[in-house]
Amino acid sequence: MAMTEAMRLGILSDLAEMMGEEKAAALMESISPTPWHELATKDDLKRFATKEDLKAFATKDDLNALKEWTEAKFELQSEALEALSVAMNGQFNYLKGEIAKLQGEIAQLGGDLSTKMAEQSKENAKQTRTIVFWLAMFSVAVCTGLVAVCIALVAS
Repeated sequence: MAMTEAMRLGILSDLAEMMGEEKAAALMESISPTPWHELATKDDLKRFATKEDLKAFATKDDLNALKEWTEAKFELQSEALEALSVAMNGQFNYLKGEIAKLQGEIAQLGGDLSTKMAEQSKENAKQTRTIVFWLAMFSVAVCTGLVAVCIALVAS
């Protein structure tokens, strides 16, 4: 059974009647108000951190200094990223201009190529007509020669 404050006062009153007020108070002060099994032993206390152990932990000032340092670093990084972003945007705009130039050059080359292909197609048609004409003339000459040979053979 756990001792309550009311029970302690009752015991103090009974002791005061038997021993006197002063002795009863001295005796009650020597008795723990909590159960004995809940009291900490020296071994229990050894498990707690010592002052030396606590020195290794960060203090509020340490945490504030770390916070300020982190914020300053973050600000520097933010500024660096902003500068990098501006530089990259400039490079991207430059590259867009270069790509536009190349697209213009490619379009010009495409037009030039179309013109050259049309010219070459006309030249090919002209050469084809010339070859066909000469083949036809050759064929006529060969046929005329064969006819002449056939006539000579028939006449002989």
